[in-house]
Amino acid sequence: MYNMARNADSSNVRSMQHITSSDTEESQEAFQLHNYTFELDDLDMELRYLTAEPHLSGPQAVLGDGILHPEGAQLSSSTPPSLSSPHNGSQSAALQFSDFSLSDAECGSPLSPATPDYMLLPLTDRIRHRGPPFRASSEPTVTAELLPPSTLGHLRSHSMSSVPRARVATQAMLEANERRRRHQPQFQCAECGQVFTAQFSLKRHQLSHTGERPYTCGIPGCGQKFFNSDDCKRHEKSKKRHNQATVEALQTLSELYSPPLPVPPKGDNPDEDDGADEEWSDLDSEEKEHGLEHLRQDVVDETASRARKHMQRDLENKLAQGSQHFLKAFGEVDQKLDELQKLVSEMRGHCDEAEAQLKLTEEASQSLLEKAESLRQERQQLETQKSIVLLFLDRFTLSDEEADAISSREIAIGPRFFRAMDKTERIRADCGVLMSGEDGPTKAGMDIMAATSSYLEQAYEKIYRWCTFEFRRIGAEHQLEVTPTMLEAVRRLSGRPELLSEALTFLSRARQNTLLSAFLDALTRGGPSGLPRPIELHAHDPIRYVGDMLAWVHQAIAAEYEFLESLFGLAGRGRMVGAVRTFGGSEEEEWVRELLNSTVGKLCVPLKLRVLQTVRAQEDSILSYKVANLLQYYMVTMQRTIGDKSVLSKTLQEITEVSYKVFLDTIEARGRALLRIPLDLDDPSLSPPHFIMDQAQLLREIMQVYDSALLSEDSTAGGDAAPGFSRILDVMVDPAVAMCAAAAEEKARSRQQWDSAVFVLNCLCYLKSVLEPFSFTQYKQTEVQDIIKDKIYALEEDHYERILRDTCLADAIHTLETKDPATPLSRLPATEPAALQSALVKFSLWLSTPDTVSSPRLAPLSSAAIAGRVHRGALRRLLTALAGTTVVVHPLVLLSVTDHHARSVSRTSSKRVVGVLLGQDNGKTVNVANSFGIPFEEDEKDSKTWFLDHNYIEGMYDMFKKVNARERMIGWYHTGPKLRASDQEINDLFKRYIAKPVMVIIDVRPEAVGIPTDAYYAVEEIRDDGTETRKTFLHVPSAIEAEEAEEIGVEHLLRDIKDSTTTTLATRVSEQLASLQGLQTRLRDIHKYLLDVAEGRLPVNHQIIYHLQDALNLLPDLSDPVVTQSFTSSTNDQLLVVYLSSLLRAVIALHALVDNKATIGRAELEEGADEKEKDAKKAEEGKKENEKGKESSRSDADKGL
Repeated sequence: MYNMARNADSSNVRSMQHITSSDTEESQEAFQLHNYTFELDDLDMELRYLTAEPHLSGPQAVLGDGILHPEGAQLSSSTPPSLSSPHNGSQSAALQFSDFSLSDAECGSPLSPATPDYMLLPLTDRIRHRGPPFRASSEPTVTAELLPPSTLGHLRSHSMSSVPRARVATQAMLEANERRRRHQPQFQCAECGQVFTAQFSLKRHQLSHTGERPYTCGIPGCGQKFFNSDDCKRHEKSKKRHNQATVEALQTLSELYSPPLPVPPKGDNPDEDDGADEEWSDLDSEEKEHGLEHLRQDVVDETASRARKHMQRDLENKLAQGSQHFLKAFGEVDQKLDELQKLVSEMRGHCDEAEAQLKLTEEASQSLLEKAESLRQERQQLETQKSIVLLFLDRFTLSDEEADAISSREIAIGPRFFRAMDKTERIRADCGVLMSGEDGPTKAGMDIMAATSSYLEQAYEKIYRWCTFEFRRIGAEHQLEVTPTMLEAVRRLSGRPELLSEALTFLSRARQNTLLSAFLDALTRGGPSGLPRPIELHAHDPIRYVGDMLAWVHQAIAAEYEFLESLFGLAGRGRMVGAVRTFGGSEEEEWVRELLNSTVGKLCVPLKLRVLQTVRAQEDSILSYKVANLLQYYMVTMQRTIGDKSVLSKTLQEITEVSYKVFLDTIEARGRALLRIPLDLDDPSLSPPHFIMDQAQLLREIMQVYDSALLSEDSTAGGDAAPGFSRILDVMVDPAVAMCAAAAEEKARSRQQWDSAVFVLNCLCYLKSVLEPFSFTQYKQTEVQDIIKDKIYALEEDHYERILRDTCLADAIHTLETKDPATPLSRLPATEPAALQSALVKFSLWLSTPDTVSSPRLAPLSSAAIAGRVHRGALRRLLTALAGTTVVVHPLVLLSVTDHHARSVSRTSSKRVVGVLLGQDNGKTVNVANSFGIPFEEDEKDSKTWFLDHNYIEGMYDMFKKVNARERMIGWYHTGPKLRASDQEINDLFKRYIAKPVMVIIDVRPEAVGIPTDAYYAVEEIRDDGTETRKTFLHVPSAIEAEEAEEIGVEHLLRDIKDSTTTTLATRVSEQLASLQGLQTRLRDIHKYLLDVAEGRLPVNHQIIYHLQDALNLLPDLSDPVVTQSFTSSTNDQLLVVYLSSLLRAVIALHALVDNKATIGRAELEEGADEKEKDAKKAEEGKKENEKGKESSRSDADKGL
C-alpha cells in the first residue's frame, strides 16, 4: 500500500517538474534525464524503507500523511548523521515553503529522535524534493512541518495556483531556456506567466497548476494515476510494483487491522473552523470530495504499516517463548551429566583394584615366561639350520624330476631338459666356493662335482643322439626349418666339439645326397606335376640352359646357407638383402663354411661337366661371350653370398675362366682370319669393306653385352674397361686396323689410281664411331685417334704435293726452298720470268676452279670435318710456301698478353708491356704457342732509356723448359701499338738468347676489326749508293690459329660473342628484338623532348623539328588500302614459305625412312650371301689346314726316320 501511494505521489511531482522545466522544446533531453534519476531514487527509497528497523516504542499514532508515528515523539530540528538522506550525505532534506509553514501544535504529536528523516515528510513532498541532491551547508536545516489531517486532503486536491509552492524552474533555468529558444514564444500561462512556443507545451504546463493525473495504470488492482504517459508506461512495465502476492498480503493485513475512516470534527473549535473556512473558502464541493478520497487512501496505508508492526511483535514473542523452552531442556541435560560423572568415578576405583591384582599375577609367572623364551629361541635356531640345509640341497643337488629329465630316454629334449642342464652347470660353477677352502677341497664339494659331471655327460650324450636323429630326418627333407629346440641343442653341443662334428657329419652326408638328387630331378624330371619343366628341355638354348642350372644352384645354396646360419644362430645380424656378406672368422662361421663345402661337393661335379660341355660346343662368339658374362655374374653373386673360398665359388671361377678362354680363342681366330682376307682389286670403292663392318658389328654387340652385364666391383672404375675387356678390344680392333693398312698398301701397289690413304681413314673413322658410344672404350678410342691423326698428317702432305702439281708451282717452290742464297732467282730455270708467268697463269686458272673450296679427291672421305681439315691444311701450307715465313699466334698467347697488360698498366696510361714468346720455328712457320711477361720500364720522354731484367728472363725460361721442352724461345712481344725507337736495342738484347728473334706487336686495344698482331724480323738494309747499312724491321705475315683443345677453350670463353657471318633464326629474332628496344628508347627520348619544348622547359630547335618531320614522313600510311594489301601479301608469302618448308621436311624424312628400309633389306640379303660364302671358305680353309697338318705330320715322320 505504501508503494502504491508513494508511486502515485512521485509521479505527480515528476509530472509537475517536467512541465515546469520543459518550457521549451530544447529542454526535452534534460527532462528525460530527470525521469531516469527519479526512477533510480524511487528504487533506492523503497529499499531503505523495507530494510530499515524503526526504533519505536509505546502506542502508535496515526498522522494525516499516512506515516506511523509513536505517541509522544518529538520533532527535532535536525536528524542523526546515520539516518541522513541519500541525496545530501550529511543532513536530511527539508521541505521549504516560500509563503507559509505549520507549527508543531498544528502537526500533532511530535516524533521521537530515532524516526528516519524521510518519514518526517508527507509522501508527496518527499518525492517532490528528489532530483539533484541538496548541497550541504553549515546552517541548520529547517525542520519539516507536518500538515494536520484536516487540511491534508484539501492540500492535495487544491489547485496549485492558490497554494504557495516551491519553484521548480529557477530563474537560471528560465534564462537558459530563453537563450536556447529558436522560435518566438506565442503561448503564455495565465497562472504563472511563463511563455511557450507550442500549444501542447502549454497544456502540459497547466496540468501542474490543476493537479490532474489523466493517465491511470491499466493493471487490475493497481489504479495509480500519473501526469504523463511515459511515467504510466514505465510503471506498468515494473514487475516489482505489481507482485500479486505482495498486493494480496497487504490487502489482507489492511482488512484485518483497518479501523473506520476518520471524519474530521466540526464545531469543536469554532475559531479554527472559521479560519479554515476563511482560508479554503474558494474550494468547491468536488475538490473537497477529492481530498476525502486521498485521506481514505492515507488511512489504508497507515493500517498496512500498523499491521506489519504487529506481525513483527508477534514474531518476537514467539522467539522469546522458544528460547525459554531451550533453557529448560538444557537444564535437564546438565542434571543427567552430573549423574554420569558419579558413575565414572566409581568405575575408576574398580580399575585400580584390577591393576593391582594383575601386577601380582605377573610377578608369579615371570619364571615360566623366561623358560618359554629360551625354548622359542632354540626353535628358531633349528628352523634356521633346517632352511640352510634345504637351500644348500636345492642349490647344489638335482631333484628327482631334474635327474630323470637328464638321464631318462623317455623324456624328450625340451625346455625341461635344458632347465635341468642349466641348473647342473650352475651347480658346478657355484661349487668352486666349496673347492677353494683354506683346508683344500671339501668332501661335499668333491661329491657334488662328481655327481654333476656324470649328469652333464649323460646330458651331452642325450643331445648327441637326438641331434643325430634329427639331422638324418632333416637331411632327407626339401623344406628346411630350424626349431628353437634344435638351435638350443646345437648351441649346447658346441661345448663338445667332437660330438658336434660327428653329429654334423650325418647332416652333411644327408644333405649331399638330397641336393644331388634334387638337382638331377630338376634336370631330367622337373618339379612336381611337371612344373617347372625339366631344365634339359632347354639344352638347345645355351643361355637359358646354363642360366636355369645356375639359378637353381643359387636358390638351393641360398636356402642351404640360411638353414646353416639359423642352425648356428647367425641369422638376423642386420645384413641387408643383396648386400655383400662379411665374414668375421668366428667358430660358427667356420662350421657353416665347412658344412656348405661338404654339402655342395657332389653338386659341383655334374654342374661343371654340363656347363663346360655347353661352352665348348658354342661356335658363335656372341653366345660364348653371353655365357661367360652369365657365369661371371653368378660367380660374383656366389662370392658375395657364401664367400670366395667356398667350393662352389671356386668351381664357378674355373668355369668362368674356361668360358672366357674359349671366347677369346674364338675372336683371336677370327682376327687371324681377318688378316688373311685380301681386298677386291676390282672394287673402286673407298668405303670400309663388309668384313671390316662385320668385325665392327660383332664388336658392337660384344660391347653392348658388356655394358648391360653386372660386373664385379673391381671391374670398371672411372670409365676404363676391365682388364679382361681391354684384351677383348685389343683382339678385336688391332687386327682390323692392321688389316686395313696392309690390304690398302697391297691394293695401292696393284692399282695406282686407288686412294689408299682415304680408304684407311674411312675404315679408322668407322671403327672409332663404333667405339664412341661406350665410355669404357676411352683408351682404345685414344689409340685409334692417334692413328687417325698420323694418317691425316700423311694425307695432308700428299694432298699438298698434289695441289702443287695441279697448280704447276711445285718446281718453283722446290727451287725457293733449295736454292743457294748467293744465286739470283732469275738465273734458275724454274724461277725464270717466262716459267713463273706460265706457272702463275695455271695457278690463276686453278684458283677459278671449285678445287679451291673442296677437293674432289677428299669427297669420298666419310668425315666432312676431316676432309675440310686436310684441304685447309694443304692450302695453308701452300700459302706459307708462297709467302715465305709466317708467324702463327695461338689464342693462349693473346689471352696471356692481354692479362699481362691489364694487371700491369692502367686503362688511362699509354705504357706498354714486354714479354717473351715461346714456340717452334721450322723455317716456314713460326708457331707462337706460349709466352710470359718480364719486368720492363722505360722513360716516356726519352725512349732510349729503358730497363729489362736479364736474370728474370733466364730463370723463367729454365722453368718453362722443364715443363715443356718442345717450346723454345723464338722472340719477344710488346703492346705497342706501333714500332718505337728502342725496339732495335731490345731486339739486339734478345739476340743473346736466339739468333733470329721475331718481334710481335699485339694491340690490346684495337680500334679496327682485324687481326691484332703484327710480326717483324730485324734485317740490315743495303743501300745502292754504297753507304753504310742500317737496321730496320721487315714485316712478315701473321695469323691466328688454334688447336682443337684451344678452340674448345675459346668457345667457352667467347660463347656470348656472335659470329656476324652466320645468321640463324634465333640470331635474327634477337637482333630484331634489340633493334625494336633501341627504337622504343629513341621514341621515348623524342617524346620527352617534345613535351619539354611544349611546356617551355627547352627552346625550340627548328633543325631537330625538321629531322623529326622527315622521319615521320617516311612512315607508311596504314590507312591506304594499297599499303595494307602489300603488308598482307608479304605476310602470306612468308607463311607460305614456312608451310612449304614443313612439307619438304616431312617428304625428306619419309624418303630417308624408305631408303633406310631398302638399305636394311639389301644388307640382310648381302649378309645371307656373305654367310654362305664364309661357310664355303671356312670349309675350304679347313680342308687346306687338314692337308697341311697331314703333310707336316708326314714330314715330321720322315725327319724322325
